[in-house]
Amino acid sequence: MDSKPTDSLLSIITVAFNSQETIRETLDSVQSQIDRDFEYIIIDGGSSDSTLSIVQKYDCVDILISEPDMGIYDGMNKGIKMASGRFIGFLNSDDLFASQDVTLELLKKIKTMDTDIVYGDIRYFENNIEEITRIWSSGEYKKGSFNRGWHPPHPAFYASKNLFLESGKFDLDLKIAADFELMLRFFNCTKKNPVYINKDFVLMREGGASHSNRLQGNKDVLNAFKKNNIKINKLVYLWRRLSSKFIYRYIKYPLQNIFRKN
Repeated sequence: MDSKPTDSLLSIITVAFNSQETIRETLDSVQSQIDRDFEYIIIDGGSSDSTLSIVQKYDCVDILISEPDMGIYDGMNKGIKMASGRFIGFLNSDDLFASQDVTLELLKKIKTMDTDIVYGDIRYFENNIEEITRIWSSGEYKKGSFNRGWHPPHPAFYASKNLFLESGKFDLDLKIAADFELMLRFFNCTKKNPVYINKDFVLMREGGASHSNRLQGNKDVLNAFKKNNIKINKLVYLWRRLSSKFIYRYIKYPLQNIFRKN
């Protein structure tokens, strides 16, 4: 595969490291997209397993870089620097697009809407994509929503390259919630209204770093507000954030599933 410049409207970046168990599903979902008019970049952190040999079999990959890095956010920053698309988004190496028309819908919005941010929804799964554990439905953004515990899922978040250039990349000081801080920063500084697409963009595998280290993740989230000079009541914020997740995961979504089956 060759590195090739494009004038695509969209760049999608996957950061990988020893991802041989999952990346094939990720690549299959990218290759199956109806609208393939996008640039696809893989930033590998120097894998020692068969990740690279798997990636090299796919012609949907436009750019592949493999070298040691300082973690996933450092890899994402490298991808941003290389991306030539007008909009940039990320697909984790253990996640996959939820359907074959995700980029089709994204590109429609990018072409027709005057905005710097487009976002959608995701579904979580446990062992296979039929075992859905919960749904993250973002809903429309309202000013001040972040302060009340709301934010969109990062795997369904796309922003313009100009916004990255103007407002900065991922903050490497935040080991787990740099994606939250970046979205907080971008939503606060953009002068154009974010566009919500009521659609599942991604199937996200349970068990990421933010799930396995929730304490550090919440510390990083609170630090994100501090870094952006946004004052919040920490206890009230954490209560809203954690209680809404608990209610949806263990009460609302299970009940919805029961009624669907009936």
